[in-house]
Amino acid sequence: MGRSCSVRPFVRSGVSTLVCAAVTAWVGTAQAANFEVTTLTQLRGAIEQSNDNNEADVITLTNGIIIADGQASGNTALPAITSEITIKGQGAAATTLERTATSAEFRLLKVESGGNLTLKDLTLKGGYLSHLQGRTYENTGGAVQNYGTLTVRNVTFVENAADAGGAISNIEGAELYVYDSTFERNQTTWGWADGDGAAILSEAAYAEIERSIFRDNKTGLEPSDKRQSDGGAIENSIGEMLIKDSVFVGNVSYCGGAIENAIGKLTVINSTFKDNFGVLHAGAIYGSEPRARYDTSNFGDGVIEIYNSTLSENEAGEEGGGGVFMDAGIAIIRNSVLAQNVAFDANGVAVAGRQDCGYIFNDEDGTQGRIIVQGTNLITDMGNCLAENDAFDGETATVIHGDGVAALQWNADHYTLGSASLAIAQGAECEATDQLGNNRAAACDLGAVENVALTTPNFVPDANRISVIGGFVMPTFEVNNDQNQDNQGDSQDEDAGDENAVDDQQQSGSSQVSANSQSSAELRASSGGGGAFNPLLLMLPALLGLRRRKA
Repeated sequence: MGRSCSVRPFVRSGVSTLVCAAVTAWVGTAQAANFEVTTLTQLRGAIEQSNDNNEADVITLTNGIIIADGQASGNTALPAITSEITIKGQGAAATTLERTATSAEFRLLKVESGGNLTLKDLTLKGGYLSHLQGRTYENTGGAVQNYGTLTVRNVTFVENAADAGGAISNIEGAELYVYDSTFERNQTTWGWADGDGAAILSEAAYAEIERSIFRDNKTGLEPSDKRQSDGGAIENSIGEMLIKDSVFVGNVSYCGGAIENAIGKLTVINSTFKDNFGVLHAGAIYGSEPRARYDTSNFGDGVIEIYNSTLSENEAGEEGGGGVFMDAGIAIIRNSVLAQNVAFDANGVAVAGRQDCGYIFNDEDGTQGRIIVQGTNLITDMGNCLAENDAFDGETATVIHGDGVAALQWNADHYTLGSASLAIAQGAECEATDQLGNNRAAACDLGAVENVALTTPNFVPDANRISVIGGFVMPTFEVNNDQNQDNQGDSQDEDAGDENAVDDQQQSGSSQVSANSQSSAELRASSGGGGAFNPLLLMLPALLGLRRRKA
């Protein structure tokens, strides 16, 4: 039934050689060192000495650093991280590490296996890699490529691009921890098949993302031969990922406007999805079809868990699933709201029964996706959602239908329920707090945020988007845009709930889009026009068995 979206793993081609420029000398010590740098040369030198020192060194950028054409060495602007290093700025609005739009292609940073990099309080902008070495991992991670451990706190990633993982690629046993950060207007390369994860590609790896915002990220699409790229913000492939207290708004992809989960385990808690768009299907979250070369022993055909989250006003194409679509695997939904999502057929007519949920039977391999709602959920269009009692504790599945929404309204970064909503106090086995950090009652409200009385809903389905769906048209890809205005991140004090994040500040990333940049609405209305499986990916069971949450 229709076209299926899928993921093919990239292949690492080897470690690229870095030829570093002359550096400013420091006197080496056997203890952890602190560096203050103001220039690119000093930053390179500090990283090299920190690698040699093999201690937990801290590098502080006293100002932003622009990397111009001819100043990078190889595919990465700075020396690869091989030891434990923290690089921090003066705040995302004040400190930017940036590749100029007219420069040759290069990413900003790379973490090798065994390296441990923490980024804090800065912006990474403009990193760009595309087709440099064929279709390999080396073309992934426009801002940062991670083979080791990468921790990101209060960082804004804006206008980065790569074949896959436009901002970050987290691959081959790596660990990624993202807190209080913003990903905005990152892209995967136009016309490149399987250019998945416009903000983050996590493949055969582990990732945690908390209190972060993903806005207006988009993957590439080539309409002429229907090559697809999935996961408008995030691609989780053959690995494990936790997303908590986060927001996805205005992201665009062929399948999975916000997230694609490919034969991995994805857990989403206390998070909000609004106005994301899947051209074929899966406006918000997509469980993709497996392929024979994948090792499915860890998660079968993939597992998605959605708890206390809100998916609303997302849109999908003719195969449906404005909220969630499963090609294969199982999605389990609890204490959540799926409401006012939309799926249009090729004629611009809403597809009854597939607005909020959708699945497909795959004739090629006989797999079938399942969407199971357990406990109590509010769902406007039940359609392909399957209500199933919880055999473990005998709980009965309950679905509150569309008339129970009663004023679901958008407020900057979350939805709230009106005082008349039937979703109030209907949850069980709830999270301790909601997306905003408010305490939840034992019988919590359904969705990401506890109740605040509001007025009537403000959403009207946009049938004009059918020209995008029917013609498989995606936005024009423009990376080298020197007229983009600088990201204006607004700082907001946030209690991170992490002993290591006392001085962290939330970066809301309220970026201003230039005349040459397009809003998500404009992107959707605009018109236009394998690598081999790596056996190293089979080590995933041992890798995942040792994970511990950091925050």
